[in-house]
Amino acid sequence: MIFGLMSLAARERNSLIATAALAYFSGVHAPAPIPRWARRIVSKEFLVGILFAAGCSGPTLPLLHSPSRRWPIVLTIVFLAVLAWLNCTAIAGWESEKHSINLPAVALLLALFGLGLAIILAPSFAPSSILLICAACSALLLLLLHRLRSRFDSLTLRALADVVLLIPAILLIPGAGSL
Repeated sequence: MIFGLMSLAARERNSLIATAALAYFSGVHAPAPIPRWARRIVSKEFLVGILFAAGCSGPTLPLLHSPSRRWPIVLTIVFLAVLAWLNCTAIAGWESEKHSINLPAVALLLALFGLGLAIILAPSFAPSSILLICAACSALLLLLLHRLRSRFDSLTLRALADVVLLIPAILLIPGAGSL
């Protein structure tokens, strides 16, 4: 009965989020053996990136039915997923002191790619461009946090890693710059 009350777009959006959540929880909690090569590709951090992007992009999914808007939205969603993956990978590396990637290089490359993509999309797809600029700034702030990581305890560093993802988005709030 409840499905009769939910619009088709809401069902599609909620199904995508539920699938991403199921993949995350299965990857983290499932006792099934995962081949070593697959663990590098389908890591907990990767699944968090997908779940984060799915949750953030839910309201935009109805726009995917418009072919002219599809590719900028998909690129922005993928960029957000990679940024969330980088955030989780950075935290895991800081806490274990065993880095699986060259975080400074990846963060800088991600930021440059995001800014370049934002410039390309700016004339026709301003909303995607603005989101990409914010996400690129978050990647740069994550790089800065990585450089300053020795100044913080583990819990503070973990919290700050999540805060740097929010700081650029706060700039989008009308009137936030005047506070």
